[in-house]
Amino acid sequence: MKVVAPPVRLSPGELELIESIIEHIYPDPTAGSTLPIESSEMRAAKSLERKGVVVIGEEGDQPRMTFTTFGASVYKRCLGDRTPW
Repeated sequence: MKVVAPPVRLSPGELELIESIIEHIYPDPTAGSTLPIESSEMRAAKSLERKGVVVIGEEGDQPRMTFTTFGASVYKRCLGDRTPW
């Protein structure tokens, strides 16, 4: 029996952060991928952490977010929702 997680609803700020990652990061993040967080992105990143999409930690003095398995699936869903150019 396969259990399907309910879709997560993302706020406009969270969607903006994901869109920025889609636009600027290659290869696409997978579970365990770690990315730096800019100070202007911290609020959206913390909200994504509360939803289980990422885990926030620090590397040196730079905050970083690590995608969870659930987060990788959310990212792929957002990537698939984009309108083709």
